[in-house]
Amino acid sequence: MKRALGPWDGVFIAGLALACWVAPGPVYLLALGAFGLPHVLWELGWIRQATRGWLGRGWWLTLGAILALQAIARLGSWAGWLDSSLALGMDLLTLGLALGLVATVRSPVAREGANGGMGELLTRGLAGLVAVALVGAGIAGDVASMLWVLVVLAMAHNFTPLALVRLAPQRDRRAERWLLLAFALPLVMLAMPLAGVRPAMAQPQAWWPVEALWVQSLWPGSVQAVFSALVLAQCLHYHAVLRVMPRLGPVWTAPGWRTLAILASALMAAAFALDFTGTRPLYAVAAGLHAWLEWPVLLCALTRATAAT
Repeated sequence: MKRALGPWDGVFIAGLALACWVAPGPVYLLALGAFGLPHVLWELGWIRQATRGWLGRGWWLTLGAILALQAIARLGSWAGWLDSSLALGMDLLTLGLALGLVATVRSPVAREGANGGMGELLTRGLAGLVAVALVGAGIAGDVASMLWVLVVLAMAHNFTPLALVRLAPQRDRRAERWLLLAFALPLVMLAMPLAGVRPAMAQPQAWWPVEALWVQSLWPGSVQAVFSALVLAQCLHYHAVLRVMPRLGPVWTAPGWRTLAILASALMAAAFALDFTGTRPLYAVAAGLHAWLEWPVLLCALTRATAAT
């Protein structure tokens, strides 16, 4: 097995952290344009291969139908024929339905457990409670509350590789420890303003991630540090998905997938270069699919791990 992380990865991550602190804007634009769609496609294929055999076809078809509703809502918001508040509500509603799937449908591997375990019941119960809360929030339609939940989920999403690597058929605990240290760096950046250390950069712009703009209203004196931390966490997510996880296996080997993925990514990068603000909501459709896919898969993995406890 190839080493998932080597010495040069440490050098790269250190340089990346410095670049995100000094010039997060250019790093954000370059990373999203060059690696945004590739990481989505690579991660979707990787998860599908990693879960082969313990998540059934029916489960995937149901989840796919739920995620299709999210994609339609985001496309509708981008095209202008769906109100943005309704699109936010659909985001929460579809994630709630996806977690409800975890709560109500056991995976094939979990069903092999003779009795099921208390750990499994607690995990599925938690999924059910969160599902009900998300569906209720989506139906209630309070924009401020919905945005708050979605921003927290968007920020948490960047850290999901810490759990995803545990789905790999070949565990590499050294790589897992290094990833844990790497993903601690954005948290260090968040804490630096408390010590009076802030990056010098321009004021927030409309093209910044919505998470940073949202934080500005809560923590105005530290929005630049938050932006740097968000960009670093996003780049670390890309690095984990595109470099670390494939080295742990499995590799998605569907015929022609790599050529199609590269072509789609090149088209998306060109669209970003021509009109970043107008294209980013379109990219959000693909990003939403893979982000909402992660949570039910990770909860299913937890259910699987606790089925015999």
